[in-house]
Amino acid sequence: MPQSSSAALFKPHEKSTFVINFEDGSFNLYLDKVEISKNQMEGYESFSLYFFSEGEICLPQGTYSLEHPVLERKDIFIVPIRENEKGFEYQAVFNVTAEKNC
Repeated sequence: MPQSSSAALFKPHEKSTFVINFEDGSFNLYLDKVEISKNQMEGYESFSLYFFSEGEICLPQGTYSLEHPVLERKDIFIVPIRENEKGFEYQAVFNVTAEKNC
């Protein structure tokens, strides 16, 4: 059974590496933090994942299959949000139903 996306699923994996595999190589994203939204609608869980990558390559906004040694592969829509002295930062925003029967 697939793992549903939730902040609790990702929180234990802060500071770990997620890998995107391409035909000609791979790209590492590091999960910097999981941030839960303070203004959530009833019945929904809203949270963001903040990733960073090192180096000069910036992934364009899009959906990528992220692999992790513990979690199953997840297709996640990420958006580059800033460049810093080490590389690039990305955000993935989730608004998921908290109800199990939905």
